[in-house]
Amino acid sequence: FLDQPTNGTWNINNGILIPADYGGSTVTIAFTTAVCPEIISANIYITPAANTDTIFLNECKSSILIFNPNLNSGSWNIPNEINYVENAVSGSFTFYSLVAGSYSAAIDYITLSGGCENKYNYNLTFNPIDSIANAGNDIILDNLYTTELNAVAPIYGTGSWSVISGGGNFTVSDSGSTVVENLHEGNNILLWTIENGDCKVMDEMTITVNGLLIPTGFSPDGDGVNDRFVIRGLNLEMNTSLMVFNTMGQTVFEDTNYKNNWSGLDNRGKELSNDTYYIILKFENLKEYKGYVIIKK
Repeated sequence: FLDQPTNGTWNINNGILIPADYGGSTVTIAFTTAVCPEIISANIYITPAANTDTIFLNECKSSILIFNPNLNSGSWNIPNEINYVENAVSGSFTFYSLVAGSYSAAIDYITLSGGCENKYNYNLTFNPIDSIANAGNDIILDNLYTTELNAVAPIYGTGSWSVISGGGNFTVSDSGSTVVENLHEGNNILLWTIENGDCKVMDEMTITVNGLLIPTGFSPDGDGVNDRFVIRGLNLEMNTSLMVFNTMGQTVFEDTNYKNNWSGLDNRGKELSNDTYYIILKFENLKEYKGYVIIKK
């Protein structure tokens, strides 16, 4: 910037000025001569380099985002596809997403300083998400370990099933309408999760599987109490066969579609005597139970 004298000293790095070290400020550069000391100086303004910082703004549950940039000079370059309202008093912006689903756009804030352009880049991302997730109603099953699930499919993002406690395997885990198999006896708590970007909503449901409680006796005496062989937890919508044998191994009663209605009669409709009888239950899911029952009137 100055004609270099041949004998003397510089106040800055031997007269070599690196603009990046002094961006946005005024620098005084001076040379002091060695003979007949004299200070030769000049003020130099260093224009700052362009700013390339990126700030990420994210929004969940809504396609509206209010942004307070806290910048008070310069101009905004907002893409035409973004709807927005600017508050002239506070300097804030309210952006409206026009696209269903994830939406991103770069918004530039430009200032001019010393004839050079400074740019601040803001990456605006909308991730709309359903206000709630709906896994469906709780389910109670009797001696059944497979059932259909019907969660409400998301408007935005994707959904997936998982097991919180109990058991279960999903034929398609990322579909609201699917089948869960291998449930455990008792309570099975399942989770339906909807995600879109960093946004997430969840809902739980419980499937209760009642196991079988097979009595070892009943009293078909017509008093209205314990008159029938009732299996608690028996799924009456499934085909269940019941075979009853006497102590000689002879079949005395058989029903290929049992509905908890055996009242102690044999296949001919005659009352069976007080005694111990052996039973075989065969279920539609191919499971089988063998045991005994006592008739005592």
